[in-house]
Amino acid sequence: MENEVAQNYTMQRMGDVAPDFEALSNKGNIKPSEYAGDKWFVLFSYPAGFTSVCTTECKHV
Repeated sequence: MENEVAQNYTMQRMGDVAPDFEALSNKGNIKPSEYAGDKWFVLFSYPAGFTSVCTTECKHV
């Protein structure tokens, strides 16, 4: 899977329905719509594992 940058990106706002996408995870390709269904879904991402800032911040989420 290649990284692609959206050309016409619009900032999401509170209450907007998030666009669906497919991403590569450690369990293969995933689509949030298949995980969440009609429930709330939180996508949590951070730039680098095992770094002091990420480790410190993650425990507060």
